[in-house]
Amino acid sequence: MEFDVLHPAGASATAEELLARHPLRGVAVNMVASVDGRVAVDGGSSGLGGEGDHTLFNALRRSVDAVLAGTATVRAEGYGPPAGGAALLMITRSGDVPWDAPVFAAPQQRIGIAGPAEVPARVRAQVTTIGTIEPRAALAELRTAMGVESVLCEGGPTLNRALLDAGLLDELLLTVDPSLRGGDPSTLLAGGPTTAPLRLVWVLRRGDELFLRYSR
Repeated sequence: MEFDVLHPAGASATAEELLARHPLRGVAVNMVASVDGRVAVDGGSSGLGGEGDHTLFNALRRSVDAVLAGTATVRAEGYGPPAGGAALLMITRSGDVPWDAPVFAAPQQRIGIAGPAEVPARVRAQVTTIGTIEPRAALAELRTAMGVESVLCEGGPTLNRALLDAGLLDELLLTVDPSLRGGDPSTLLAGGPTTAPLRLVWVLRRGDELFLRYSR
């Protein structure tokens, strides 16, 4: 599948070709939102994004060493093993980990959890735990413990805000779903007002979906 490259203007390209030219750097956040800014429908994001979003989503996962997600997102989305064999990282203050998510049943899956988590005996995945929960220290320790470098964060809004406040958000990839949703008030970032200038890296199009990439 190819995407129309609107900015910087160029020939159509596949997600893999685009990521080869412009690899993700640092910690990149990837989210999908409706035109009116909603990032969840009926409690999850699976109702947002079409074929283009799913294609780019999987290409992004295959291009990184690890996927970072909040425990609420792992629970709501019923996470399975990320595409490409990426490790899964989580940071939890409460220790309320969704141990029944399919990803924990995969013996080959590596998972790193920062926080007060006790791994149940039924878990078949390879789980590494650390006690640090401050985002910068936790992410650094998880990266070292699991030998991962590039990280793709898939939210949700609370984790996104924690990364921003800790100065860890390097890039933002946002799919604009061509719909108006209303209702659910959840948006890209939790918390109060903030100012975080962004620089536009690319604008892609596939059908009626737009794909934006920003750098801090």
